[in-house]
Amino acid sequence: MEVCVRGETFELPDDLVKEFAGFTEMQQSIVLLKLMGGMTHVEIYKTIGKKITTESSAAATVSEILNRPNISLFLERVQGLRFSRHIMSRDEMACMLSELARTNVDDIIEFISDDEDPKAQQRWRLRPIEEMRNAGLKAISEVTAGKDGLKVKTVGKLEAAKQLSQLLGYDKAQKIDVKISKGLNDLYDEFEEQDGNG
Repeated sequence: MEVCVRGETFELPDDLVKEFAGFTEMQQSIVLLKLMGGMTHVEIYKTIGKKITTESSAAATVSEILNRPNISLFLERVQGLRFSRHIMSRDEMACMLSELARTNVDDIIEFISDDEDPKAQQRWRLRPIEEMRNAGLKAISEVTAGKDGLKVKTVGKLEAAKQLSQLLGYDKAQKIDVKISKGLNDLYDEFEEQDGNG
């Protein structure tokens, strides 16, 4: 089942489809309109084709349905799915950093030498995107055109490797010094006083 959440369409997992199927027709309509966004509770009530006696009763009906625990939890889970699609997982970060750490300048730039004149200065050109290897385009952090031509700045391989090492826990354990200004008995007395008052 596909749903549209604030203009973004995505597929619901089977457990949420089953949960949604357990709602009444009115609840389903209200939930879908709420997920689409941009409508007041009164507008939602009008859109599902219900006759309005008063705007406050229409708003109260929609609000009561949306605040039911099962519907509220369903909406939270759908919103969580929406955001989780945009947040990188640890594995995605590790793959990206590995790819960046493996990317060399010659994956992005093609060096051109003049075979006839070995003393001539070597030229270079940016590889076409489809010819870039490894992280290629992702490894370029900045391109500047100036009087000396193009300047290409890439993501640092060592910095990517360092971040990867930290992410995966390859670094040595770090020592952290903690100083406590009070003795254990003083802390215990404070705890007892708070416990007696609370």
